Amino acid sequence: MDGRDDCAVRSKVSDRSETTSQIANNNNDKLVEPATDLAYMDNVPFLDELKAPAFPDNTARDIPMVGMFDSMYNLDCDSNPSDGNVIYSSYSFLDVGHLSSLPKGDVEFLISKRCLHVPRKDALDEFVKQYFTVVHPFVPLINEAEFWRLYMGTGNSKKMSLFVFQAMLFSCCAFVPLEILQRCGFEDKRGARRELYKRAKTLFNLDAEDRCLAKAQGALLLSHHTSAEDPQAASIWLATAIRIAMTLESYPMLPSDDVDKPLTKRLWWAILLRDRSLSLGLRRHPQVTATNFMADANSLHEAEFEDEIRNSRVFYSNVKRQLFAALQEQCRLAVLLNDGLAIVFPPPGPLPQSHTTKEGKEKRGILQMVKSQLAQWKEQSAFFPSETSPSLHDSPDNPQSSAQISIAHFEALLVENTDRTVEKDYAIQIQEIAKNLRVAIDGLTSTIEYFTVRNTTGMLPLSVLAYAGMPLVLSAINLKLSPSYSQMLVRRNRLNTFAEVIRQSRLLYDVTDIVVAGTNQILQLAYAITKELFLRRKIPRYTNSSTSPALESRATSWDEAYLRYPRAYLYISQSVEYSLSVGRLPTEVALPEQVRHVPSIVLGTRLPWAIQSSPARHALTEKPHYEVCLTEERESEVVFGLDPILEEQHLFENWEGQNIHEDGGLPRVSQTFNSSSLTLSRCQKNQYDAGANVNLDYFDVEPV
Repeated sequence: MDGRDDCAVRSKVSDRSETTSQIANNNNDKLVEPATDLAYMDNVPFLDELKAPAFPDNTARDIPMVGMFDSMYNLDCDSNPSDGNVIYSSYSFLDVGHLSSLPKGDVEFLISKRCLHVPRKDALDEFVKQYFTVVHPFVPLINEAEFWRLYMGTGNSKKMSLFVFQAMLFSCCAFVPLEILQRCGFEDKRGARRELYKRAKTLFNLDAEDRCLAKAQGALLLSHHTSAEDPQAASIWLATAIRIAMTLESYPMLPSDDVDKPLTKRLWWAILLRDRSLSLGLRRHPQVTATNFMADANSLHEAEFEDEIRNSRVFYSNVKRQLFAALQEQCRLAVLLNDGLAIVFPPPGPLPQSHTTKEGKEKRGILQMVKSQLAQWKEQSAFFPSETSPSLHDSPDNPQSSAQISIAHFEALLVENTDRTVEKDYAIQIQEIAKNLRVAIDGLTSTIEYFTVRNTTGMLPLSVLAYAGMPLVLSAINLKLSPSYSQMLVRRNRLNTFAEVIRQSRLLYDVTDIVVAGTNQILQLAYAITKELFLRRKIPRYTNSSTSPALESRATSWDEAYLRYPRAYLYISQSVEYSLSVGRLPTEVALPEQVRHVPSIVLGTRLPWAIQSSPARHALTEKPHYEVCLTEERESEVVFGLDPILEEQHLFENWEGQNIHEDGGLPRVSQTFNSSSLTLSRCQKNQYDAGANVNLDYFDVEPV
């Protein structure tokens, strides 16, 4: 949609010529996600209950069936089924636009998979309440006021697409109380997400919905899905929504009498917000880079939301106005990040081996402009949190801090790519980068801590998993670099915050399993580099003293470690970003050329893990073990930013459970490095158990 020819859009998921059995098989296939940008309003009032039930007291059983169609397929409308679900036609506001045109076998398949069923009214009230409380404020696809009129039976004859409604239920089910989900036949929240996703996906695959606007809306809501089996699912659903939206020929600035202009305008802005969220959270190239519809004239205006501001049933009108103002700020931010994200996250494909001096300067110039715009946005935004006046909307999706981190990492790679004889101010540049990184990491960490400080971990969005990756690893490094016992206690508390967030996310999202597996591998890598490099005290190369030179002080924080060993730091950060983007740990050649030799110099190995495409049960690999390729001889070249002085016999081994010794708190290493040191005992099982979490024991040592 931006005029480039390097974008591939996936073809239609299922052909109308497919048989029902083929569809059944395809339903479990990969979609070939996050990161979710849901936000919960904890510190603003909202109505404790819906002001009116979805239906009068005579309940859904008194609503007439659709008649001949329901009788033809013997659709059961029992208002008290054992699994807590009823057929969709029990609710007069729902409609399946294309159902009557589907082959009988497809309809029977949809019935057998419960795709035409929705929760009973008492449970459904909670679903829709959570949707409009948590999801809708920043994915405003539909008119909330119009929905309530349909839901309560007081609106016009217009109906809502069942596909869109099933996608709504999926997107909000993680925030529905567990007892409500169990009443609907789900064992836990993870199971509810899986089942509701399958229902909506199957409706899409079988073309049960044929209206383009509804298909695009539902596909965008399904972009909140990701899994170990489908790590790219969120991006694929987003691409699907974009493709369908383009067929509407209804960009907000184009006139059209055939579409709902206000809803189409909402759709495109919701697409842009999801695109930015996925790009920042999963470190992926943005799919929406055309800027023509982002002009101020096409922005969202409060008058267009006046109906739902006045008629919301989950927020008071003054809160809705503040939420809308926050939405406008998010849209402004999404627009100004356009050029920067396109540079920081290049399209899929081979990484450039190097940048010319001219290219580097051009890119840094664009990024400098984006950083200036970010600073200006922060100053002007009335919703940016401050120390004295907390933000109205404590959004877990912190795009500003995440963008700053990504830009700083990219700038750091550019600096490492330049010739030191040309870049006289190298030290000044990396000091500025370290400062920007520290501010951004602290901001993102504070946002994540919000969930534990305010006891809102039960409302944890999927996006927090993606945003927590880098701060978690850096907090672990910080703990190991603690200069004193008191500092170690403070830093351990911060690290425990991340452990609690991840523990809670395991109760909500299947994808947490593979995130935990990958994070544990990267934590072991971070421990090895910290032990062998960051904790070393350098001996000055030159001294005028006739006595033995004193050891220089070591790094006491991760940003100091970056200043001393920038490429070692970047190897860790690039491993985190690659794993989020691709869904697996990186191979050596997958990382930028500037950093790929770090393991061979620091650890004496080329690869700290062997990567195979595999199911999640083997923690990112096809085999239950990891092969580590040892170098036959030391690297001959010196990588700037590292001191290749470590001998292979001093490399770390798996020391979990070993005693702590007096020599700086580190366990003594008596064996050479072996591949088992990069495996996790908890992750070697054939399948994950619910108690397994990110293993922080690697850093549970006394400060040195």
